[in-house]
Amino acid sequence: MFLVSDSKVFLQTAENILAGNGFSRSAASPFLPDAHFPPLYPLLVAGSLKLASSIVPLLIFQILLGALLPLLVWKIGEMFTDKKAVHFLAAGLMAFEPVTGIFNLLVITDTVAVFSLVLAAFLFLRIFRMIHPARDAALAGLFLGLSTLTKPNAQFLFILGLLFLFLFSLGRSVWKKARSSPALCSRTEGEGFLCEWQRAGRGNRALLTTSVFVAAFFFVLSPWLIRNTLQFGTPSVSSTGLRNLYTDFAVSVVSYDTGKPYGEVEEELKTSFAKQHGISAAQIGSDPSMGGALAREGLEIMFAHPRATLSVLTITLETFFTQDLYAYFAQKFHLIPAMTFDFSPSLVLLKEGPLTLASKVWELLGARAVIPLIGRLVWILITLFAVGGTYAAIKSKGRERAVAIFMVILIFYYAATSAVAAFSDQGRHRYPADAFLFLLASYGMIGFLSSRRNNTPQVL
Repeated sequence: MFLVSDSKVFLQTAENILAGNGFSRSAASPFLPDAHFPPLYPLLVAGSLKLASSIVPLLIFQILLGALLPLLVWKIGEMFTDKKAVHFLAAGLMAFEPVTGIFNLLVITDTVAVFSLVLAAFLFLRIFRMIHPARDAALAGLFLGLSTLTKPNAQFLFILGLLFLFLFSLGRSVWKKARSSPALCSRTEGEGFLCEWQRAGRGNRALLTTSVFVAAFFFVLSPWLIRNTLQFGTPSVSSTGLRNLYTDFAVSVVSYDTGKPYGEVEEELKTSFAKQHGISAAQIGSDPSMGGALAREGLEIMFAHPRATLSVLTITLETFFTQDLYAYFAQKFHLIPAMTFDFSPSLVLLKEGPLTLASKVWELLGARAVIPLIGRLVWILITLFAVGGTYAAIKSKGRERAVAIFMVILIFYYAATSAVAAFSDQGRHRYPADAFLFLLASYGMIGFLSSRRNNTPQVL
């Protein structure tokens, strides 16, 4: 019950590590080196098996991390706004949204990766208080590195972190004007947050802090990057990522455009690429040196099918922000009878319309169709309130504007990097952005309720 598709890969890799066969997904000799996933999670699985011949210690560890996540959301909320109702609501959503709790019970990377990411974001925001900037920068880089070594999605976030730090290190002349404006630094809203960093300008302290952040990030990653360079000739974190433009997104584009089943198109494209490059199909998933060639051919397919590409991207982004996975997990844990969704709801909605979608879902689930319906409505509301909260926070200026922009950047980073996975479980890919969506949605919801209350006529 604790295993999903990737879990068996992690277990097999962990068993190979314990048996002295290295990082390999092979179930039998030869145990070929593999870089499909980064190393941290298989090492945690191996540690749990070594400790108790069981995954129970790992699951207990994940439950503890999951229990700490709402506290981190609360702390980031305190940096974001003084409205305590926002802190309560965002932390409550993080604690009790069903799927966020379920992920803690599965042998997958998500809980460890997301906890490390949210902790890194909290520590990164602390840098701008300039109380212990070098220490906060080192810890932010460290935990961002750990998140990347658990799940590779976070690997390019350090670039955005650098840009953010660079923005606030441009120099005193730039911030002279800013200090006279409430845009980012005002005594009423921003004192102690961003202001001290701005005043540091191009000083050694700001430069040192930026360098420490980057150095800590690459210090954590360096052993794995060196291993992949020696083994595969590339310092890539994993073989996933760039290759998904071909193995997932391009497959979805061709499937959408031609009407062929997804699995059939996937097999055709993988076989074609392997034959063209003189490799085995298995190497596509294990050898990161193929990433560049796979990405190029994936982009060629996308440019050759522009309308299908736009449709797939639209479906993917819609799914990222609204997929609930409630029906999937209700089946997995036997709350409702097991059944197979042999269609994509978002694809049917776009191609055939809402009536056809409703008919297909009702035919499959009957009265249980209310489960995904409620789930989608919940996530649509969260997304809409997050948009409203972002607008209100940016209008408010001060630290609320700055932190809102920071969170929006993180949300769209994960939306963009998850898009390459096309029609896979976007509800799972959204999990790293949930904390920031909950904060912005809570800000929007509390603001909306406050405005309604203030506009309510008094009854005499």
